[in-house]
Amino acid sequence: MKNVIINISNFLDRYVNYICGALLGLMTISVLAGVLFRYVFLSHIGWTEEISRYLMVWAASLAVSVGIK
Repeated sequence: MKNVIINISNFLDRYVNYICGALLGLMTISVLAGVLFRYVFLSHIGWTEEISRYLMVWAASLAVSVGIK
C-alpha cells in the first residue's frame, strides 16, 4: 500500500512540474506580447496583464506542493 501511495505521489509531482513549467511559459509569452504591443505597435492590450497575474498565482500555488515534496 505504501508503494502505491509513493508511486501516485511521484506521478502527481511530475505532472504538477510540467503544469508549472507550462504556466510559467505562458506567463512569459503573455508579458512579452504585452510589452511588444505597447512599445513597438503603440497599442495597449489590457488582458495580457490580467492573464499573466492569474497564471503567476496558479503557478505559485502549484509550486508550493512541489517545494514541500
